[in-house]
Amino acid sequence: AEEPARPSDVSPSYESKYWDMLTDLLTALALILVVEGVVYSLFPDGMKRLMTQVLGVPAADLRAAGVIAVTLGVGFVWLLRG
Repeated sequence: AEEPARPSDVSPSYESKYWDMLTDLLTALALILVVEGVVYSLFPDGMKRLMTQVLGVPAADLRAAGVIAVTLGVGFVWLLRG
């Protein structure tokens, strides 16, 4: 006779998968806040200068940099999470 399925053999429920994804998203957002906070707390004057310099950058260049950042971010997540 077959043994009953152990908890590790049972696939997680939809709610569990949803909760795991939500936890991952919230963790990522929290890490963004940590990185931003560290940069602003260590280099406040440098961040002010950077912000004033960004005002002079054309919108198309900012958009291109954003697309590159998104592409790299998705690529890293894909490599890490498979």
